[in-house]
Amino acid sequence: MRLADVSLLARDVHSLYIKDCCNGSPASLPIKILNNGLISVISKRTGLAIETRCLPWNGHMLRANLRRYKDSASIIYSNELNTCWSRFCICKEAYHLLSDDVKTYSTDPVSLVNGLMNDMPVITIDDDIEAEWMAVIGAMELLIPSQFDTYLYGLEASGKEHYEIALEFRVPEKIISLRLSPALRKSLDQLHNDMH
Repeated sequence: MRLADVSLLARDVHSLYIKDCCNGSPASLPIKILNNGLISVISKRTGLAIETRCLPWNGHMLRANLRRYKDSASIIYSNELNTCWSRFCICKEAYHLLSDDVKTYSTDPVSLVNGLMNDMPVITIDDDIEAEWMAVIGAMELLIPSQFDTYLYGLEASGKEHYEIALEFRVPEKIISLRLSPALRKSLDQLHNDMH
């Protein structure tokens, strides 16, 4: 999946979110994920009943996981995550439901986790690693939709720290730093401009 495909898919979901969850009015921050939020939109779009469960386990290395069944899916995440990380991990796993198919399901989760443990996989990206990184970008695009680009950049220009911006969007500070990094910002800005 290409970055443009990820962005387009997230935009389509966000359009449905505005229609179904905001009664057609512009979305406000933070974007809702549970209780008439993104998960209900993704459930409707995929035809899967999606449950989210917070369970006790050390979420340091594996923060969340997705379990797929014939007509349903479970997103399970660690109770040790704060609100921002919980929201992001739920959206990342839900994005897999939108973008993956049977051919892209992880066949070697142990190797996948080993490749992701240091935040940056080795440059020889295999399909599992690529799917994970596209899900990270997809979750970012769901929680920080392009309609908020000007607002996001204004917060940064006003001198707000990434931590303060992250609190406003209810996403992890690392995700704001990634979104505002020069390379990703340039790529996503170009995509967003091309889509409008």
